[in-house]
Amino acid sequence: MGSAAREDISTFDSAAANIGNEPAMRGTESDRLDHLSPGATGVIAALDFEEADRVRLMELGFIPGSSVSCQRVVPLGDLAIFQVEGTQVALRKDTAARITLQPSSAARNPDADSG
Repeated sequence: MGSAAREDISTFDSAAANIGNEPAMRGTESDRLDHLSPGATGVIAALDFEEADRVRLMELGFIPGSSVSCQRVVPLGDLAIFQVEGTQVALRKDTAARITLQPSSAARNPDADSG
């Protein structure tokens, strides 16, 4: 691999390491992905993970600012299916709890809807 390609990868890794690494918002529990009800939609605010896990979730589409919806919760409740960036992804409850959503008022901006 040439040095230019290594620099590009290094630059991507550095940028990905910082995205979604903002301090977790101190909102209510309802601002976490694990509290999103089936059929409800939220906007991702931050990912509270070590770099490798955060990068992997971002590769799956869990990018701050992206819309995510809960499709269903598995009967025993430890697993939920979310749709993000056109893909359905199953996450365990403890993983979903570390993804912060924007507060409801920020997720739905009435001024943006009025055109």
